[in-house]
Amino acid sequence: MTQRWRPVRDERGQGVVVLILVAVVVVVVVGFLTRTLLLGRSINDKAEKIAKTGRGINASTDAILQLDQTTGLGRSIKSSTEPLEAKANVIVGQAASIDNTASSINDSANSINSSVEGIGSAVSSIQSLARLVDRDARNININVRSVIDTGNALQSGDLNDVIRELERTEDNATDIADQVSEPNPLAPPAP
Repeated sequence: MTQRWRPVRDERGQGVVVLILVAVVVVVVVGFLTRTLLLGRSINDKAEKIAKTGRGINASTDAILQLDQTTGLGRSIKSSTEPLEAKANVIVGQAASIDNTASSINDSANSINSSVEGIGSAVSSIQSLARLVDRDARNININVRSVIDTGNALQSGDLNDVIRELERTEDNATDIADQVSEPNPLAPPAP
């Protein structure tokens, strides 16, 4: 038949159970300690990496501090140069005015140059006319000489010489009249 379980009242077997329990607890504690040791090493490795990165961050932090100083200097420079903007605008306005004046002077110089070219053409025409007047004056002198000679011949009574001189004078006068009737290069064009 079956026997019912009865509580043990003696100490038999209890030592083995405690030993097994202690062994199990020791194994669990060793496992926990091993895991803690491995986690500690992992944390140590990560802390070392963080320390190395921290050194780089420290250098970057120095750069950020210097950037703040640079920004401050930039603001100071900007505030120092703001009054210069108005002066620069005045200078730009004056430069534009000078440019306009230079353009006007250039236009005047071009006009003067055109006038000088026109005067040069007029001088050339006057020179040509002066050459014609000079030639005609020489012919007039020749004719006067001829008239004087004719007058002298008349005094001496040689009528044939006088007629020849008068014919020659007439020819010279015709040449002069033809030349004088040439258009005057300085005269305005006929309407």
